[in-house]
Amino acid sequence: MTKRGAPAQLGELASFSVATAVGLANHVRMPLLGVGTYRLEGDELKTALLNAFRCGYRLVDTAHFHGNERTVGDALRETRVPRTDIVVQTKIWLDDMGYDETLAAFEQQIELLRVEYIDVLLLQWPGVSTENHDDDRNRQARLAAWRACAELLQGGRLRAIGVSNFTVAHLRELSPPPLVNQIELHPLNQQTEVLEYCAEHTIVVQAHSPFAAGALLENEALLQVAERHNVSVAQVILRWLLQKKVVAIFKSGDREHLRLNTKISDFALDDDDMAAIATLDEQWFSTWNPYEID
Repeated sequence: MTKRGAPAQLGELASFSVATAVGLANHVRMPLLGVGTYRLEGDELKTALLNAFRCGYRLVDTAHFHGNERTVGDALRETRVPRTDIVVQTKIWLDDMGYDETLAAFEQQIELLRVEYIDVLLLQWPGVSTENHDDDRNRQARLAAWRACAELLQGGRLRAIGVSNFTVAHLRELSPPPLVNQIELHPLNQQTEVLEYCAEHTIVVQAHSPFAAGALLENEALLQVAERHNVSVAQVILRWLLQKKVVAIFKSGDREHLRLNTKISDFALDDDDMAAIATLDEQWFSTWNPYEID
């Protein structure tokens, strides 16, 4: 495996563009803004991805659970952007957690996406169930699946491995350490402990559900910050994540929203803004809560 090193620094935030990337610990480059694909499919998804590429996005986040890998592959083949310029990230679903299952799922993802390699492979959840929280199989399955990921990384068709929705307790079990941890992260769930641990262990954090499934877009405190800067709440949240050195993954089928969400270098959140946002933390999950998984 490539030797781990400190991720590349972001440099001056004012120089940010949608093409700005941070280095993973193995020096693979990870764009700071990415587009998600959950609950998008068919022509709607392909159009959204092609629009995203035209707006400059170079990170695509999908998963076997999304059931839309073929359409993602269609967009990759249709765009004029070279494949080598696009980071394709996908995930292993709960049903495929395990050593043999993960190896087989990776082959299926390669086939469905119709790509020669995958840039980033994540374990989507730290167990085999979202409901049986104390199931002994959770730990056994994630460790076996992680062993398969580490093996796949040596095979030349995978550039980086990571996890999704892993707590600090889950992360401590993994060897080698993941390069990425994608977590639900937004002003209502600021995940301070996970951020600190990942910073200490050169793990790049990605935020999924940064708008809390839409719950934050009418938040009064965020609306006040947005009004002061003459931007949208979505832009405030993305800027907040950028200033916390977190990669943001969000979904939009609207080309104008995609364009506007790249415009987050024209303003900066000051100390008062950051302090106001810090008070919003309720440790609230809009999706599943991984802290319930042993």
